[in-house]
Amino acid sequence: MATESAVDPVGITQSGVEVQPTQPQGLEPGPTFSTIMSPKDNFAQMHAGHESQHSTMALILLFALFGFQFVILFWKQKHYRSFQVITLVGLWSLCYAVGVTGYAILMLTFFGIIQLFYDSTEIADLGIILLCYGLYFGVLSRDFVEICTDRMASTLGYYNRDGFPRKHLRAVICAVCGGSTENKQENVHQLTCRHVFHEECIRGWCLIGKKDICPYW
Repeated sequence: MATESAVDPVGITQSGVEVQPTQPQGLEPGPTFSTIMSPKDNFAQMHAGHESQHSTMALILLFALFGFQFVILFWKQKHYRSFQVITLVGLWSLCYAVGVTGYAILMLTFFGIIQLFYDSTEIADLGIILLCYGLYFGVLSRDFVEICTDRMASTLGYYNRDGFPRKHLRAVICAVCGGSTENKQENVHQLTCRHVFHEECIRGWCLIGKKDICPYW
């Protein structure tokens, strides 16, 4: 009874004939241990020798940040109305629009309306991301503006965050900015508590600072 010769791991049979391993046609040889690299090593190899370029980019970014501050100051001095509009859009309207858009996409996906036109789960992920970003930056900017409003009012005017004014308010003094309200060039507004304020001061106090009480109290 004939017996089949076993193949030696090194490619030599029992009869002493060397057997060369063959690669199937149409198949690429698999990766070896020397070609397998981690993502970190691959990134380092791709960006090798770019240290000077990265340093130049960082310097350009720093100079751009400092220069842009002067551009903003010049814009505020020369075109105050457009500066106020863009600031309002950036602080409130943009975050509000992003949050509402994300909420609408999420609700349309929840009720299955999106699946009628776009069969994918990525649109739901987009809605969640937009909703979270809108809420986060909206609440963060509002809290930051409220802190700045309290700080500025307590430093410049008669308002005190503890609720007890440290100074007596005269009838012709604005409690927000501490300036006189007798100037005819500036519009004034009188509250139900009989305190008089500049129109721009009380507008910023109520709209931007989100306060619904008299600044003096």
